[in-house]
Amino acid sequence: MSKTVKLALGAAVVAVVYVGSTWYVGGRVKGEVHKQAAVVQDFLATHSSMALFDQKRSFNITHYERGLFSSTVQYEVELADAETDFTFKLEDKIYHGPLPIAAGHFAPALAVAEGQLVRTVQTQAWFDAAQNQRPITTKTVFGFGGTVKGQAQLAAVNYTDPEAETTLTTETVAVGYDYQNKTGEITVDVTAPKLSVMNPEQFKLELSQLRIHVNANENPAQAHYDSVLNVDTLHLNSTETGVLDLKGLEAKANYAMQGELMNVAAAYALQQIVVEGTDYGRLDFDVKAKNLHQDLLNQMALVAESEQPEDEAKLRVLIGEFLGYEPELEHAKLTWTNQSGNSAIATRMKGAPALVQHFKEGTALQGELSQVYEIVTLDIALSRPMLQQVLAGNGLMASMFDMLFDSAVEAGQEVGLVTYDGTEVRLQFAFDAKQDTLLLNNKPITEDELLQLFLALQMGGLL
Repeated sequence: MSKTVKLALGAAVVAVVYVGSTWYVGGRVKGEVHKQAAVVQDFLATHSSMALFDQKRSFNITHYERGLFSSTVQYEVELADAETDFTFKLEDKIYHGPLPIAAGHFAPALAVAEGQLVRTVQTQAWFDAAQNQRPITTKTVFGFGGTVKGQAQLAAVNYTDPEAETTLTTETVAVGYDYQNKTGEITVDVTAPKLSVMNPEQFKLELSQLRIHVNANENPAQAHYDSVLNVDTLHLNSTETGVLDLKGLEAKANYAMQGELMNVAAAYALQQIVVEGTDYGRLDFDVKAKNLHQDLLNQMALVAESEQPEDEAKLRVLIGEFLGYEPELEHAKLTWTNQSGNSAIATRMKGAPALVQHFKEGTALQGELSQVYEIVTLDIALSRPMLQQVLAGNGLMASMFDMLFDSAVEAGQEVGLVTYDGTEVRLQFAFDAKQDTLLLNNKPITEDELLQLFLALQMGGLL
């Protein structure tokens, strides 16, 4: 991962952790600031988004000076992995209420904090890229009753990474945040009008109107996370892939905690995909899963990246422990749509108890579906007109597709693998160990018959 990407991630971390670092309640400013610093440190130490920095993740108060009408606080954020070590310093001027007029705020408030990134050797390049403007500035109002509302700005930058020979250019990024102490609810909105990354010899990537909305609550009784990311347009011109234009990107995600386990749902959409001037239609993907152990997921992610031989055995045990909580992929569906129709593939999946023991203790699996799956379904629907439109611009490919499609469908129908109505070819498979059901295209089938079917397809050269 390049330093540019890590620096951008570090900047995002700085902007987010800053929200919790300038807390003011009554006359006990110092105690509350230290308490919130501990909360931020806990976030850095435990949250999965910070796992990349596996050697050091720290947030500390390095200076605190209390005045009669205001206080000055300095913080330090350090993020380190095997290759890099970034240190960011922030400074806050906290104007005490109940009327913090010195901060230009004339309504009653507990305090108003104005913050900025401190110039250091490591952040000098950031200041240079921002043409000596303050790269990060913030203004936060702490209201009565524990409300926190503020805005942050990341200055427009033009930064060139000499190692990657890549230039990052952005317009001013605006961040709004709102925290309600009584409920534990926090809302964050980010708007980036334009962002581009360019390597003159390899590629140019441009994003326009990037918007992020996050609503979260880490109160154990109401813990949830909801986010929406939108990008109006993405343009990529690459020497390897050619010209790609994506319009109407949207990503939605939410999760809710139940004790240690997490239930997750996500939906992704690309309203229009244009490759080298050809419109390939729309893509949608949605997924829903439950009983995911977040801590074990984080551990597996870290161990999976290790190249140490002993960690392979450790990963198997972690997978076994993870499967022991009965995680389930309740639904996953990918849909491709154009003017002539749509094609889709959907699945559902849950592991069997025998699979848990296989990973935990190394027990052998028998040659039965029930040894691997408790539930598994697969539904594939392919629209012939839709696929024909995709290939319409290439006469040779279109002709070959028609020939191959017809022969494959005919062979599949002969052995009962698929159904076909002249427009759509369909394959439906469902297995449920507890219900003792095994269906192919809604008709009962035995595991032996299923095996014979696949052997026949393999002998026919279709697998």
